[in-house]
Amino acid sequence: MSASLERVILELYGSLIETPPWESFLKILEDYFECRSCALLLRTPNRGDAGLLVSETRGLTGSSLMIEAFHDSPFLHLPDQQTYILSRMMPAEEFRKKHKRHYEYNQRLGTIDILALNLTHQQSGMSFRFRILRSEGSEPFGDRELEAMEKLLPHLNIATGIYARLVQQQQQICISDETSTRLGLGMVVLRRDGQVVTLNPAAESILKSARDLYVQGGQLHCAHRKDSEKLAEGLRLLAGDCAADAEYSFRITASDGNSSWLLTLQRNEIPQEFRDDQSDTISVLIRNSRQRTTITPEQLEQLLDLTPAEALLAARLVQGDSLVEAAETLGRSRSTVRAQLAAIFAKTGVHKQHQLISHIMQVGSELWL
Repeated sequence: MSASLERVILELYGSLIETPPWESFLKILEDYFECRSCALLLRTPNRGDAGLLVSETRGLTGSSLMIEAFHDSPFLHLPDQQTYILSRMMPAEEFRKKHKRHYEYNQRLGTIDILALNLTHQQSGMSFRFRILRSEGSEPFGDRELEAMEKLLPHLNIATGIYARLVQQQQQICISDETSTRLGLGMVVLRRDGQVVTLNPAAESILKSARDLYVQGGQLHCAHRKDSEKLAEGLRLLAGDCAADAEYSFRITASDGNSSWLLTLQRNEIPQEFRDDQSDTISVLIRNSRQRTTITPEQLEQLLDLTPAEALLAARLVQGDSLVEAAETLGRSRSTVRAQLAAIFAKTGVHKQHQLISHIMQVGSELWL
């Protein structure tokens, strides 16, 4: 084993944030086990889907033979958390007879032995199938490799858990971006000094086409002075000592004269342990008044288990109203709509209005297909 275990562990965690992930870890794992190839199967292959296999030496990856070989694997249904050696599971002749497709696949690769480990992340259901292959001219795997995998196992469990969480978060971001784009809801995240931190795809599209809003010098600007003053006032108010759920909304008349842009500023709450002078940010939600989504309060009652009053409020917010505008339209006090919004947040598991709108779009997406 030419590479040290400590180096393998460091590469394991470091590879999670690389693009593509896992490859550098698998490469050093080849050196560590002195083998021909290390592979990680992240998605099961099927007809029409070659699956997702991460490997430095891909061989017959993606071929129809590989797909058939996977479903004929002697490791397919073995319990998780345990390392298996093919040569100790069965003699070569038994392997050839019982798992013909898998045997043929490995013959093509020149494989003489396989070290296998299956792991499953329970929360996400993601499976991780590690396969380490030795080729002709090498010794079969033995006790030394089993002991090494036992030492690696706790770190592999942690790393696969981290990776699963990262994938889930990326999926949530993609869903949020997709639904925000369909809704035409742009979001620009600013620091307290007005510096742009990030934009979602809808905001990028809006700022490219709108002449009334733009980013210059890394800051969000309004084309007209009065609008710029309103934006500056909102940032100043939310950057100060205000309630966590405070918001500031104003409208900008669009240059076409037939519509307007609704801007809603909301402060983003950062957990205390991560907070510093640069961490406090403010989200600016941007939506054109002509961008309307058809969803009824009755549908929201069923989709989100809301009361009729809560559903009416949620519908107004999805239509683009600020909380203040929704209160005025519905004839309710601001304290009442704040309490109702808090109840909606509790039922949907979100904490901000833009998260609520994205959640409603996601849950009710079939209504607009």
